[in-house]
Amino acid sequence: MDASWKQDSLIAGLAGTVRDNQGKWIIGFHGKAMADSSLMAKLLAIRESIRIGIEQAWTGLILSSDCKEAVELINSNVRVTGNYINLVLDCRELKNQLLGSLLRFEGRGTNKLADHMARKARADQSQIGSIDLLFQPQESCNDLYLSELQPVLDVNSRNFHESVP
Repeated sequence: MDASWKQDSLIAGLAGTVRDNQGKWIIGFHGKAMADSSLMAKLLAIRESIRIGIEQAWTGLILSSDCKEAVELINSNVRVTGNYINLVLDCRELKNQLLGSLLRFEGRGTNKLADHMARKARADQSQIGSIDLLFQPQESCNDLYLSELQPVLDVNSRNFHESVP
């Protein structure tokens, strides 16, 4: 999941993808929200990802974000203060409903597709507050999706051939 935020407009694009253990598309989302900082935008994207997981009744999800601060705020039991207390507490509570799931930090290079989708959502003319589910990659993102999928397929193929006598 990722968010793209512009300080001058306070508009954030939110996006994320859910993939199976082979990297294949299951579902994605994108939408727009108002946010007063990049951190708030990232927290909103994480919350939306968790909500979708709950709505789909999934368990054992691995949620990845490139915002270390957001991940640490949600995963820690440290008392939260400041502007985002309700948002962080909401994320913590929702995450606890996703049985066997993990929220982890991953570097920016691992979420190029979600980043692209979030930027596109921010620039889109859709209404603020709307979140759309995507049952296949958007056409404009297809090449990026396939480029991220190929290394996973290569590893799986190599592992299969190595295990065959």
